[in-house]
Amino acid sequence: MHKKTLKLILAVSLIIMLISGCVGGSGQRVARLVLYTPTLVSVAAAPLATQTPLKPSVFTSTPMINPTAVVTSTPENSPTPDFTPTPEFTPTWSFHPAGSVIAPILLYHRVSDGTASRYRLSPAVFRQQMAKLAEWGYTSITISQLVDAVATGSKLPAKPVVISFDDGYRDLYEVVFPIMQEYGFVGTAYIIVRTLDTQGEIQSDELKEMTAAGWEIGSHSYSHNILEKSTLGFQKEFEGSKQVLEEKLGVKVRTFSYPYGDAAYSIRRLAAKYGYDAAVGLGTFYEHTSADLYYLSRIEIQSDYDLGKFASLLPWSSSVGP
Repeated sequence: MHKKTLKLILAVSLIIMLISGCVGGSGQRVARLVLYTPTLVSVAAAPLATQTPLKPSVFTSTPMINPTAVVTSTPENSPTPDFTPTPEFTPTWSFHPAGSVIAPILLYHRVSDGTASRYRLSPAVFRQQMAKLAEWGYTSITISQLVDAVATGSKLPAKPVVISFDDGYRDLYEVVFPIMQEYGFVGTAYIIVRTLDTQGEIQSDELKEMTAAGWEIGSHSYSHNILEKSTLGFQKEFEGSKQVLEEKLGVKVRTFSYPYGDAAYSIRRLAAKYGYDAAVGLGTFYEHTSADLYYLSRIEIQSDYDLGKFASLLPWSSSVGP
């Protein structure tokens, strides 16, 4: 066979064998794999430590609402209230129809240290008496509250007491007023107009402070003279004193206290004529009716009364109900 022809046959045979995959030897197969799959070999050979795993966003996102906020937040409308002690005693007021009313009206003059006299109590004795009234369950009212209950009917506490003072000494503000505030009591002060705002006597601004705290102010006349012997005249003693007090204090003056408790029937009629709703005198009774409105009985408390005597003057002198 011709040489050229033989070489051609051999070359064609080799090509056919390569195409049919019949080339022997593992080295040739590996070479074929490397030749045709370089990417696969590269991925397989990469170290696992260098591969960053994918993290689903559902686990890595930050919640929009913090669930603990509902538990730890403090509502704006629920502040912690300040501690308020519960009162030991709260009096119950109920309507009392017009007519007879039981309520002692106590009369004091001076409460101060000094020479003992019928009209001067020591502050220590006065404090003891106020403490006992509180212990026995009394609630203080003003003269006008008592008058309203007698005349037209109004609400009253179970054990009402009126605590009144004549003349208007300075100790009324400096000693009496603070002691009575300690026990939650109010009083009625009858002022001599001539001595008001003078040295050593009570002042108008002090009386204003007391009225703001619930006290009532009444007239004890202009001059404190026995009314039938007064040189000022009835109009000055009754109406004039009333007008001065109302102008200075800015309050309504409704009741009058007769100097020395002296008041004939004709004098009592003058109290009504000059615009007073009631008037007070002296006595030992604690039951009041409409017939008594212009001479309500007041029980004078003298300096030598011990607590036993003090208790005997009152309708309810124990912690037991009336």
